[in-house]
Amino acid sequence: MRNILIVAYSILLGLFLTVGVNAQTIKNPGVLVHAADDEATTLDPAQVEAGEGGETVILQVYDRLLEFGPSGPELIPGLATTVPSVENGMISDDGMTYTFKIRKGAVFHDGTDVTAEDVKFSWDRIVEMDLPEGQAGVISDIVSETKVVDDYTFQVILLEPSASFLNSTVVSMAASIVSKDAVMANGGVVEGEPNEYMAQNAVGSGPYKLKAWNRGENILLDINENYWGNKAKLAARIEIGAEPDVRVLGLRAGNYDTIETDPSFVADIEGADGVTLHTGGLLLEPIHVGFNLNIPDGALQRKTQFLQISSMTREYAKLLITLLITKLFLWVLWLVLGNLIHIICQLVYLDMTQMRQDMGLRIRQKQKPCFVKPVTGIMAFQFL
Repeated sequence: MRNILIVAYSILLGLFLTVGVNAQTIKNPGVLVHAADDEATTLDPAQVEAGEGGETVILQVYDRLLEFGPSGPELIPGLATTVPSVENGMISDDGMTYTFKIRKGAVFHDGTDVTAEDVKFSWDRIVEMDLPEGQAGVISDIVSETKVVDDYTFQVILLEPSASFLNSTVVSMAASIVSKDAVMANGGVVEGEPNEYMAQNAVGSGPYKLKAWNRGENILLDINENYWGNKAKLAARIEIGAEPDVRVLGLRAGNYDTIETDPSFVADIEGADGVTLHTGGLLLEPIHVGFNLNIPDGALQRKTQFLQISSMTREYAKLLITLLITKLFLWVLWLVLGNLIHIICQLVYLDMTQMRQDMGLRIRQKQKPCFVKPVTGIMAFQFL
């Protein structure tokens, strides 16, 4: 029996999941099969978009200096041996300088050691490339300078103190550490241009190694036996492209161990045999709201005046549209009423003619009791 519990950002497979399987028969022994809702467009931390499918793989094959803990938002060491703080002296008193001690013994999947030079290279690389689809701003908007103090000491100087630096910048997928040797041997760094090799391959130091990427089908991940931390228990296969209802049926049938789904399918899963729905705990899918506080004097007043003018313009437009609709309605109303009165007058005229004939009176052919003609919404009456 295999019982897989979903814990976001866990060492096993942190995939922003909500569903797990407790199946009697293991259809995929030794492999954790996950059904994703979209396929990665790139595996390069310098190119991946926030929330895009590639981040799922990057999370597993690359390391960052710090990580979120498995049971909450508390930071835990990654490639850095200690979480910086003012108390341990790794954050300066002015909050501008952060020092990270890099873990000795960590190696990339190509066998090379992870050093402070790789960390600096990784952070500087994304800023230098500055790809429009990437997340260079996560670093460039807050970091002034990066330094290599020694082989295993990395230092960051901020543009200004930031309380969110560790929890947003350092743990982001954009701050993942890549092998400098692997990048330089396969295209290097070119400003404004993606690296094709890094987009399709992964040379990190994470708990998983990229085995194969079969486009439109699946991504295969092997256990990294040389991982510096707790090794993963199962290899992983990420299935791509299945519709949401197919993923739910596959989970119930035991074809998938975990799936990505949405609340609309909870009713199809809850209470199903062999399926466990995890609703508690913390789902680490942070939403950031940024405020620009660098506002020149008088800017808000000009903005307010602009908004007032815009509001007046909108109100004037609404009034104009209302008047046009009212005029159109009245024109149609007059047109209908005019034709109706015209028809009534014709009937009255015929009745009067018949009555005069019955009385033996002579009829003047051109004489009518009334004449009504609608003209562009204005009724003209003529009584003869």
